Amino acid sequence: MIFLSHNKLDKAVVEPIAIRLSNLYGQDNVFYDSWSIQPGDGIIDKMNEGLSK
Repeated sequence: MIFLSHNKLDKAVVEPIAIRLSNLYGQDNVFYDSWSIQPGDGIIDKMNEGLSK
């Protein structure tokens, strides 16, 4: 699992990297907030789940 940690101000820089990594390793193997955390999810729980993978 590749975990991308970033500040919201860095999203424009990080998103293309996330997409490239997703193309290389599959979206299920990249933890990126825009597709890994859905509305209603516990952010801390999802981050801990991503880190444990």
